Amino acid sequence: MSNQKIVTEAALSAIASDIKNALSGKANSNDVYTKTEIDNALELKADKSELYNVLPTDKESGAIAHFTDGADNIPVKSFKCDIGSSGFSQADISVCGKNFVSDKVARSTILPDGSIASRDNTHDMFLAEIKQGVTYTIKSDENTSPSRQFVGAFFTSKPTIGSVSYSGTRLADVSATFTAPITGWVAFRASHDYAYAQCEVGNEQTTYEAYNGNTYTVEFGQTFNDGMLVYENGEWYVDVSGVITPISSSTIIKTISGENNIFSNCGDVEVDYHADIGLYIDKKISSLAQA
Repeated sequence: MSNQKIVTEAALSAIASDIKNALSGKANSNDVYTKTEIDNALELKADKSELYNVLPTDKESGAIAHFTDGADNIPVKSFKCDIGSSGFSQADISVCGKNFVSDKVARSTILPDGSIASRDNTHDMFLAEIKQGVTYTIKSDENTSPSRQFVGAFFTSKPTIGSVSYSGTRLADVSATFTAPITGWVAFRASHDYAYAQCEVGNEQTTYEAYNGNTYTVEFGQTFNDGMLVYENGEWYVDVSGVITPISSSTIIKTISGENNIFSNCGDVEVDYHADIGLYIDKKISSLAQA
């Protein structure tokens, strides 16, 4: 007997309904526009919701909000972020694809005391932003499988020459798969200009993808020790036990095409985003097939 999954007519109807709802705001199908008229309309509406309110929406949350059907360069519908009790005067919000390696300290090494030092040798220290409690796996030419060890350290802020790891030590005896002990950065060694350095969520090394992402900053204008940062209806504010403090910020968080990992230095996040229609349909069909 075949073990092939059956997608029912009702399930397909539900998907079709989602698509119909998503496209309900489109122009009349009989309308015809010249290329110049279309270009002018796009220029006028480039930052307005008319261009993307026809897209389906979905929501993800956690230490990292992860989804695979993001629409390219489209503002999120809403965003929420916990503000921890340690006190924050700004939120740094990162959006990236599968690979978290966003930078490197060229021609450098890490010393036994956990400090990064300049060296005229064959190594670079590759850098990836990490969230406490999340499991990652790194890949370098010194580490061809997750069971191999890596040379590096964890830092509370983005390291450069002279930075010292949060523990004051260098790591040379840990697996390439690790659970981040802090929210901050991991630095790991690879050969100078190695082209495939990668840090990804999970416990497996997968096919290399180049870094794709952006970091957004929302300054509060004061320090908050608890509460929630909220973006909705085009406005930012902080909610502390029902007391609302408006935040003056023009920051607009935008998703990237396909896989997105969205996280913040302040705490867990919740993201209501616009999905790419094709990828959204693929996700829905895949979830039905696995049910």
